[in-house]
Amino acid sequence: MQPDYLILGLSGNTIKTELNSVFQGLPLPENSQVVEVAGGYLLHVPGIRTRYELWLPQHELPTWWPELTRVLTPDTDEFWQLLDIESVIPDLSLDIVDKYIPQHLNQPSLGSVSFKKGCYTGQEIVARTQNLGQLKSRCYHLSLEHHTRPDINTRLYNGDGKPVGEIIASAQATDTIELLAVIRIEAAMANDVFLNPGQPLQVHEIPYPIDPRAELQR
Repeated sequence: MQPDYLILGLSGNTIKTELNSVFQGLPLPENSQVVEVAGGYLLHVPGIRTRYELWLPQHELPTWWPELTRVLTPDTDEFWQLLDIESVIPDLSLDIVDKYIPQHLNQPSLGSVSFKKGCYTGQEIVARTQNLGQLKSRCYHLSLEHHTRPDINTRLYNGDGKPVGEIIASAQATDTIELLAVIRIEAAMANDVFLNPGQPLQVHEIPYPIDPRAELQR
């Protein structure tokens, strides 16, 4: 019987040094390597900052927790969500996957989906969108200042009051609220996105390359 696993997110400015003091050998990001450690698995996670996931059998946690907390400081789930948001890596929850095609969520550019491995739901509309070059929205990281945290699915607008997208994730940072939203590409390029009149959002560049024409060649 397979053990039940706990998944711990590990990150920080000196994370490689700290983990090397606990485990001998770290996974390499270049080939998505997974290293067996502590009776479980350690894998590299994409993003702006260096980070890892430790898949640890539950019964191993009492053994390894003192050693991990000797070199690392525990934090909340929201901190990990902030890292996902700044890296523009959406959480593919059921509320999201039923509303958007993979390209809206940047999945092909993240290497998270392949269009060359048989049939799948929505294949026709995905192929048509790509081949005709009509994708008009993508997932972006946005920052919001001096405001309460908006709900998921809150609609966003341009300066003329026209809808340009919706929020799909949010997390509270020190002085800002960080968001992921699927918004119109033209609004993102012009940094013309508002939560409501008088409340602008800062749109950040997507931190990885996107080549729409190459996405179907994966």
